[in-house]
Amino acid sequence: MWTVKTNRKRLGFNLQAIWRNSPLKRKLMSILLLGLILLAVVSVDGLYRIQRQYDQILSETYEMLLTSVINNFSEVLDKTSNYMMSISTDDTLQSALSGIKDTDDRTSLGLMNHSRSVLQGYLNNTMNPALFALGVCTEKGVFYNSTYYSDNGFDPELGNKFTDEEFRTLADSVPEYQQLWITDYTQYGLVVAQRIRRIHPLKLDDLGVIIGCIDLENLINESVTGSSHNGFVFSLYDKEGNLFYQNLKEDITLQFDQVYPPNASYAILENESGSWFAISGSIKQYGWCFSYAVPYDSIQKTLRSQRIHVMIMLSICVIASFSLGAVLLRQILADLDKLMDMTEKVSRADFENVSIASEDQERQDELGRLLRQFVSMSCQIDSLIQENYQSKLLTQEAKLQALEMQINPHFLYNTLESVRCCAKLGMNENVCHIVDSLGNMLHFIMSKDDNKIRLRQELGLIDDYLAIQSIRFDGKISFHAQIGENCCDAVVPKLTLLPLIENAVIHGVENSMDVCQILFSVFRKGDFVCAQVKNSGTRFPPDLLNRLRNKEIIPTRNGIGLLNVDNCLRLFFKQEYELSFYNEASYAVAEVIFPYWTNRKKENNTYAEIDNC
Repeated sequence: MWTVKTNRKRLGFNLQAIWRNSPLKRKLMSILLLGLILLAVVSVDGLYRIQRQYDQILSETYEMLLTSVINNFSEVLDKTSNYMMSISTDDTLQSALSGIKDTDDRTSLGLMNHSRSVLQGYLNNTMNPALFALGVCTEKGVFYNSTYYSDNGFDPELGNKFTDEEFRTLADSVPEYQQLWITDYTQYGLVVAQRIRRIHPLKLDDLGVIIGCIDLENLINESVTGSSHNGFVFSLYDKEGNLFYQNLKEDITLQFDQVYPPNASYAILENESGSWFAISGSIKQYGWCFSYAVPYDSIQKTLRSQRIHVMIMLSICVIASFSLGAVLLRQILADLDKLMDMTEKVSRADFENVSIASEDQERQDELGRLLRQFVSMSCQIDSLIQENYQSKLLTQEAKLQALEMQINPHFLYNTLESVRCCAKLGMNENVCHIVDSLGNMLHFIMSKDDNKIRLRQELGLIDDYLAIQSIRFDGKISFHAQIGENCCDAVVPKLTLLPLIENAVIHGVENSMDVCQILFSVFRKGDFVCAQVKNSGTRFPPDLLNRLRNKEIIPTRNGIGLLNVDNCLRLFFKQEYELSFYNEASYAVAEVIFPYWTNRKKENNTYAEIDNC
């Protein structure tokens, strides 16, 4: 079945349809507003990127400074470790501790009091890196000394010193043949402990544990002097992540006991005292971690004020740009409204009122030139219509008439063939009927200049044609017609339905020895007229008309008539028709559906009146 239809694209309710149906003014304002919003977003994002870049640079700067600080700090600790090792093997201390271990308790007590001066000597030695106190824990007792009497953790008068129990607990935690840094007693300083073994003679028995204390706060302050920000906070954490030192001030309650984000080189911390910019690192040889924080409020305040300043300037620029853009768009849209108004006038063929104002005649911008060119173009169109419209109509009518002349010879040939056959058989009365019907048909066809007729006139032609064919094929045609009275005033091109009847007669009768049943019906389907021709005795090939149009089947005899009918319908009704050939039960069906017009449409959407026939 071959069908010609009008394809109407239906738009769904989607964003594309909404945008497509929006006025140009709304589209342009949306684009302008979207552009300004994107500009604002990019600008704000740029400000935050600048702040992050600043924080990164600040982090890298402090990391470089703290690298030197931590190196100095680690160097002091390393020297202290080496110094403690040298003390534990010094002959003077070895001799004193050997005497304490090998003598009775009374003698040991005297040796302990003497050993305090030995410890004092070690503290006063110029090779001492940072120790301010030393103590020794033996099986016979504990003794210690410090370099000065102040709040150093060893002044008995202040009651702030190691207890014997703490000293022994600390000594018991030192492994064999190892040195240990202990961070559990930072109230007394940073503690380093070294187990002492007898060297002379080589007994290698345990003589005790020597414990040294470093003034950690003083060491930190000396290490960061000249490299620190005012009001900094420096914190140290042990291997388990426990805080064991922080140089807190009286007005600062900051606690850096939180874990930094993974792979983060810095962090912004908040507490009741304000914002802090903190970086972290590690002292690998001891397994400690550190954090260094400086007040961030002043930096943040400066950045915030700069950001507000930029946002104010950006807002002013956005508002100014939007205002200027709106003014410019209003002018452009006003010119487009003029152009649309002229376009509507041209669509109505109102060329006389297509004009522009005098000020637009002097404009040199693109829209001014466009308006002038459109006026010039409309004048040329008006001239071309006046000159060529009538010739175009005559050309179209000539096409229809050429198709009509292509149909007529084929029909005349078949009719004259019938006259010849009847004359040979001596059927003079039949010859008269044929000639009379043929005369009626030729008189109608030849006398009408217009190529359009009413449907009732086409039905009259069919009656005359069947009168001729019923004589030619005596008894082999059974014709039944059902015609709706509400269809007869429809406008159709000449010889539209007759070739379909002729096709049914020729193929239905010639291809079968039985009586050819022809059922012809015409009825209304809403605003359309449907005409069906059904005949027995033949079948339509699949997709017949489409294959004829594509020259897949070479048309013979009435195939030319079917193509011409299709061309006539297309020229007359444009795309508002359907023509199809299909098979239904034992019948071959030719069906044509066309609009119910009482007047034929012209190109400019007006109607041409049909002469009453």
